[in-house]
Amino acid sequence: MESGLRLTERYRLVERLDDGGTMEVWRAWDELLGRPVAVKVPAPAGTGPQRGFRRGVNRAAALSHAALETVFDSDQTRDASGSSRPSS
Repeated sequence: MESGLRLTERYRLVERLDDGGTMEVWRAWDELLGRPVAVKVPAPAGTGPQRGFRRGVNRAAALSHAALETVFDSDQTRDASGSSRPSS
């Protein structure tokens, strides 16, 4: 992934914050709501299980607590190579 890439025609990647092995965390801009957001994207295929990522997103979305991140969206997008990747 690279800075400036738009995910799901809504989130524009601004700056990579963390490359934690199986996840990439980006500072992004929500172009629909006009606010900064964090976007987590699984690392390129082959470095982590995609089904586990989706299950984790669904579990996190069901939780609500001040000390936890809030999941606002979950979708799939295409990276620069055209491969489908989940984004959340």
